[in-house]
Amino acid sequence: MNSKIQTPLFILILMLLVSACTPANEPIQEAVMPDLPDLGPAPEITNDVWINTDEPLTLASQRGKVVLVEFWTFG
Repeated sequence: MNSKIQTPLFILILMLLVSACTPANEPIQEAVMPDLPDLGPAPEITNDVWINTDEPLTLASQRGKVVLVEFWTFG
């Protein structure tokens, strides 16, 4: 790269880095989360067809594990 392009590019990158590191003028306000109601335990999922498992899964068998429940709809 020639110096006519390299020097302004270096200055631009330096200015961007300095501006990204400056603190905000206003204090950060934390979002207020409303209290969610306790709806009790999740209802059991009833399904006879499961992918990648030999037997039906229950929520009780997954207790204590990290579980992602994703519902797909085709239609």
